[in-house]
Amino acid sequence: MYIKTVTEDRKEIFTILKAFTAGKYEAEKLVYNHVSFTPIENSRYNVCEYEDELFFTKSGRLWLNRLTETFTSDFEKESMENVKKKITQGCIKPDKYIKEICEFPINGELTVIKYAD
Repeated sequence: MYIKTVTEDRKEIFTILKAFTAGKYEAEKLVYNHVSFTPIENSRYNVCEYEDELFFTKSGRLWLNRLTETFTSDFEKESMENVKKKITQGCIKPDKYIKEICEFPINGELTVIKYAD
């Protein structure tokens, strides 16, 4: 049985991600959902939603499953176009992941999944 804890606090998200990738946070896996926006013109933006699932393999490597969904959004008209989904997965170095995450604004929500005792 698993226990899920969800947080949206930016400081807590960063602290947990950094500790988990360093192997200093007890959890089965983390699921981090976050969004980035790039302005095009007026109320139109390129939007990219990320769902990162992080866990350690039996050999101790950090594994990342990432689902990205990109689209153009017009906030004024509340419309979306050109939805594209992409899935990537593979081992990633903890420092590289933290550096990449720091390039985004820390936002969204982090789900911590632990075994129940």
